[in-house]
Amino acid sequence: TGLEAKFSFQHCAAAALVDGAGHDAQFDLDRVLDPTIAELRSKVAFEIDPAIPEHEAYVTIELKDGRTVSTHVAHASGSPENPLTDEQLTEKFHALVEPVLGAERAQTLFDAAWSLDEAPDVTDLLGLTRP
Repeated sequence: TGLEAKFSFQHCAAAALVDGAGHDAQFDLDRVLDPTIAELRSKVAFEIDPAIPEHEAYVTIELKDGRTVSTHVAHASGSPENPLTDEQLTEKFHALVEPVLGAERAQTLFDAAWSLDEAPDVTDLLGLTRP
């Protein structure tokens, strides 16, 4: 199910390889059942290495021709040590909120949240969060 996929490292890795950067649609049932993602998911393995910090990751992908591609992520994108840019945050916000509130209302909510420090109270902002 989509909920199970959210907690599946194998699914997240396979969907990212097929779709690119992670996004909410990767947990829709059609993506979970997609044959290409399912095949890749069955090939994903992981191991926990207690010698590295919990927030770090090393990834190695073995290609069909036997070559390997590796990378190390010291801090995940969006973490305090590697924060999203304003552009990335804006894109992520709209990708998650527009399907629920629509583009116009999402932009209104975004603008209100972005200027929250200037708001006399949060009552109006909270009202914008409801469909």
